[in-house]
Amino acid sequence: MTLRRVALAAALACNPPASSEPAPVAPVEAAPPEPTCEEPPPGTLAWLPELPDPAAAPGRTGAGGPSRPTTATASPTELPARPDAPRRADPSARPAAAREDMPDQTCPWVLFSKKHGELAVRPLGRGEAAPAHVRAPVPVVPPPGCDPCRWSGVVTPVGPILLAVRPSADSELAAAAWIGAGMPPSPRVDVEPAPLVFAPLWFGQSVFGDSTLQGPPWALAPRLCGRSLVLLPTPRLPGAGAEEPPSALVRAAGVYAAAGGELLRQDMPVPADMSNCTAIPLELP
Repeated sequence: MTLRRVALAAALACNPPASSEPAPVAPVEAAPPEPTCEEPPPGTLAWLPELPDPAAAPGRTGAGGPSRPTTATASPTELPARPDAPRRADPSARPAAAREDMPDQTCPWVLFSKKHGELAVRPLGRGEAAPAHVRAPVPVVPPPGCDPCRWSGVVTPVGPILLAVRPSADSELAAAAWIGAGMPPSPRVDVEPAPLVFAPLWFGQSVFGDSTLQGPPWALAPRLCGRSLVLLPTPRLPGAGAEEPPSALVRAAGVYAAAGGELLRQDMPVPADMSNCTAIPLELP
């Protein structure tokens, strides 16, 4: 064999001729459809962004959800002005995930007034796109004396949680605050959702500052510990940490669950390891 033939054979061994058959193409997964969100009903009082489920999304916690929920203080028959809200459910409208007031890959929930002043919470996703257990509106039993109230809230992995704040009659500050939840959820939540009921967050005497009542120095703050709602004493005014929380507040702290028409403290211990608990992202007064 000549030297030229030896060199050609070596070149062919290192670089075999390309096959005439086309290379296999990896399948391309279809992108999930964008959520189609309904227009909020008349009488919408608050938008409730849905927080991610830490169990379903490793590395993400409830505290790392969307930005704080926006609120509206509309009358029972007035829809809050939202220049970016479509006037009808239109599939060709701007994708929900691109709107600043909506979290990714989901439609928000809303608190709205029904007939005769009744309140309810429901998702803005279309019925065929929403899971069966969230299609029915969730009734809301507002706390006594909460008229008027400012509303905000979030939807957690264990259901909606609302914050009701009664404004002061003589200032822009709050006069009272309540937390609302429907835990534990009804076993037939798809047929009869558990109503959202409320517990007070404020205990003790209000203090004066700049000749204005500013509420009590301490209050209860909500935490989500697994599937339990826990309310813990927290300083709310500057300098509150220098004094002990009132005894009524300490007695009220603990694990809460819905019982009848109220959200009541249960006779069970607070989790010993609070590192597994998540602060609920509500703007407490």
